[in-house]
Amino acid sequence: MRKFLAVLALLATSACATPYVAIPYEADQNPVATITLIEDVGSANVMAYEFASAGGNFGLVGAIVDAGVQSSRRARVEEVLENAGFDAQAFFRTRLTEELEALGYAVEIAQIDGRNRADLMETYPDDGDEVQAYLDTVLRSYGFVSAGAGTPFRPHASVEAQLVNPDTDAVLMRNAVIYASVGQPQGQIVLSPNPRHVYNNREELLEDPDRLVDAVRAAISETAVTVARLLAP
Repeated sequence: MRKFLAVLALLATSACATPYVAIPYEADQNPVATITLIEDVGSANVMAYEFASAGGNFGLVGAIVDAGVQSSRRARVEEVLENAGFDAQAFFRTRLTEELEALGYAVEIAQIDGRNRADLMETYPDDGDEVQAYLDTVLRSYGFVSAGAGTPFRPHASVEAQLVNPDTDAVLMRNAVIYASVGQPQGQIVLSPNPRHVYNNREELLEDPDRLVDAVRAAISETAVTVARLLAP
């Protein structure tokens, strides 16, 4: 629950936070043919969150009731995804691998222990000539967000990624991608959701499990595709 609230705080303050500083990939200066994708892509939080909801405007009691409503909605979305056997992290990694290979990269998968699953790693093992570049990715959150009471729920995914030279620990690319952002985060890539994946209320969101799963898959897929294209040669 604490990690979930931390993600909400991050999203809620993204519009006024210090602008994100991205590092573009310069393929001509740092040519890479083989990318080693770190298998662990984070411990993402399922979301079904309504920012600035009506309950939060009625003092402590209203806030407590609102927290219960928000938690119940999130639990129902999580249940639908679990019943469908949907593994968000595995799906993201698969789509990212497919897109990197489509760009002409050879992709290898590596399991590296010891990193904080919520953040990009700070150092990477130097495996000599065996690893040309590590691609580290964190799927921070996915699910649905609404800007406030009376506004639609839209599928959401948030990813941060960086490409690192393990010999020097030099960051060759870093960027963050948000599908359906709340607010206007500066310096990050914001993707607009597909209009057919818009839900007017909780009931509509939960009435068709297959549609719900497809919406989340679309959000995660688009973020993976965008991350891969940041590395276009």
